[in-house]
Amino acid sequence: MIVVGLTDNVVKTLVVARGANLPAILAFLGAIGGLITWGIVGLFLGPVIVAVCYQTILSWLRSDLAVADKEPKPFD
Repeated sequence: MIVVGLTDNVVKTLVVARGANLPAILAFLGAIGGLITWGIVGLFLGPVIVAVCYQTILSWLRSDLAVADKEPKPFD
């Protein structure tokens, strides 16, 4: 039962990481952190929360870069 549980955690982590373009280590840390914080429900909530935060930060950084590209340069 322990082997199946550990295998299940690793497989879910890899599946979540591929579906959300989330690095596997972040999905794994989200699963472990969620498990520690919220128990079994956190095993599923942790990676989802990390994925949403990760995508939000990436889109925020992309929008900042887009604005910086549109600003006029002093010697144009």
